[in-house]
Amino acid sequence: MITEIPKILANFEEAEIFEKVLFRGQSQSRWILEPFIARGYVNDMLEKELWTYWKKSAILHLGNNQFSEIDLLVLAQHSGLPTRLLDWTANPLVALYFACSKDIDQDGAMFCCRTSASLSSSIADPFDPNCDKNGVIFFYNPSNVSNRVLNQSSVMSLHMGPSVRFENCSNSYDYDIKKIVIAKEAKHSILRELDSLGINSYTIYPDLEGLAKHAFWFYQGRPL
Repeated sequence: MITEIPKILANFEEAEIFEKVLFRGQSQSRWILEPFIARGYVNDMLEKELWTYWKKSAILHLGNNQFSEIDLLVLAQHSGLPTRLLDWTANPLVALYFACSKDIDQDGAMFCCRTSASLSSSIADPFDPNCDKNGVIFFYNPSNVSNRVLNQSSVMSLHMGPSVRFENCSNSYDYDIKKIVIAKEAKHSILRELDSLGINSYTIYPDLEGLAKHAFWFYQGRPL
């Protein structure tokens, strides 16, 4: 297990030409890489109904903005809806934040995915039944549909269907994934160091909720 940011980053070699490197942090090292929809919160059969309900109701909050189906799915994902998307980032420090920001009493994990596959900039139908049958995983580079997407340098893996994982997808040969365990004892000090580098809950979640979380974390235990 690793406890210092430079040592953590040293485990990830620079990308080769035409290769992309993406990162993901998880606050518990025992968790596998799977989208929210596959974690037992929602039956796969209800996925479409859940999505239809969210999309119909979300119109009230979207104003006159026009979003593609996949970008609506990204907004839903970042709003907490269980979807077939899994969050990744192009910034390893953002991934490290997510590995350390919760479950302080548990070892975290940081994943690095190296791929030569293209990052899709548009996906016509994220629920394409033909792709579902093939069980593939695509990486999608979303539009900046929210400040969170922008600040987190977000990239999404789209799992066709929702229970497809990297180890059993039909295009698993496209992805080389490495995992590093982050010691629970190091989480607090890593978060302090990340904050000094400009990575904290307010920059990750650039809204009033993120500001409140950062203020409480920063001043917790400090005399005023």
